[in-house]
Amino acid sequence: MIKVLVVEDNKYKIENYKQILRPLENEFEILTYSDSTIHAKKELARQKFDVMILDIALPLRSGEPPIMDAGLALFIELQYSSNMNMPDHIIAITEYQNVFDKNICEFNNNLISFLKYEASSDEWRSRITNLLNQVIRAHNDGDRIISDYNYDMAIICALDDPELKHILNLNYSWMPYSKIEDCASYYVGNITCKTKKMKIVCAAAGEMGMTASAVLTTKIIQQFRPKYLGMTGIAAGVRGGNRNYGDILIADPSFDYGSGKIAINEEESDFRPDYKQQRIDPDLIRIFRAMSLDTAFLTSIKDKYSDFISETELKIHIGAFGSGSSVVADNEIVKKVVEHSRNLIGIDMEAYGVMFASNQYIKPKPTAFSIKSICDFADAKKDDKYQDYAAYTSASVMNNFIERLLS
Repeated sequence: MIKVLVVEDNKYKIENYKQILRPLENEFEILTYSDSTIHAKKELARQKFDVMILDIALPLRSGEPPIMDAGLALFIELQYSSNMNMPDHIIAITEYQNVFDKNICEFNNNLISFLKYEASSDEWRSRITNLLNQVIRAHNDGDRIISDYNYDMAIICALDDPELKHILNLNYSWMPYSKIEDCASYYVGNITCKTKKMKIVCAAAGEMGMTASAVLTTKIIQQFRPKYLGMTGIAAGVRGGNRNYGDILIADPSFDYGSGKIAINEEESDFRPDYKQQRIDPDLIRIFRAMSLDTAFLTSIKDKYSDFISETELKIHIGAFGSGSSVVADNEIVKKVVEHSRNLIGIDMEAYGVMFASNQYIKPKPTAFSIKSICDFADAKKDDKYQDYAAYTSASVMNNFIERLLS
């Protein structure tokens, strides 16, 4: 039995909620309606709810006019309050388009379902019903620890083109997969080697950056429970170590090179790095090292690319990999990062976020890694010429990695 709190002041919308919830009422232990943020706070302080359906435009007190973002303020306060109990699941909703557009990113970044209410549409009703049914099923399963995985591999990319495009070119019998309550587009497929079969899911975050990729990582783990989770795509290489365009970079360790403290030193701003590292499982490192020595395999990848002939031999490099919040084309920035990470091989905007989200997830968590290829160098003018080639070599190495796991 689950506890549900509906925070809504509009009587007409409350009647709509009652129609939605009535078929499920046998599953509810408590169903509470609050018509103001103050009343909702009292209920949240008094007991722990499994689900809260939260309108964004709410009055502070019963009978007062609504404030357009009072629901958002309540959600933010919930995250830091020691007096209120955070519900396990929150469904935010608004009928105002401008409020929806303004706050969609805030809720997406916090993995909160945010719906647009339209009296003439049934889509929001269906999404609430689906979400509640999922909560009911999970609740009925009890609190047992799940020890198995649903998928063998999840592949995450930052962008659809060129990165996800080359993953979808792999012969995995891909099929589109979507959920009405999730704005992300997934693809599910499989690969068979002899008698072994591997289930695979992939998706692109839709934009670059650690936040977007970490959010997608969390969602894909939550919904598909993969045993392994890898990121593919393109990155900026750091010169040295005989690294060239298209070469594959295995991030171990990965870190956020923007992590640290900014202090004033002799009236000048001084950044003091504090890199927190995420490492790859040693068993996977052994596989990647074996792949790096397989020159025939690497040559075959290079030779199969049809757009141009690379002038350099393809190689795999394993080493320190920095992630940051912006594209880097400044040699001075690279030098500063190298000062604190001498074995730096590459820079991107996502790998650390993927690794951190995976390693911090509840058990069973996936074994995470990053495979990215050099499309340019972080100290030079950006050139799109090698982006497609780098996305291709990265996807090809992922394919061979999966085959080695199977065999």
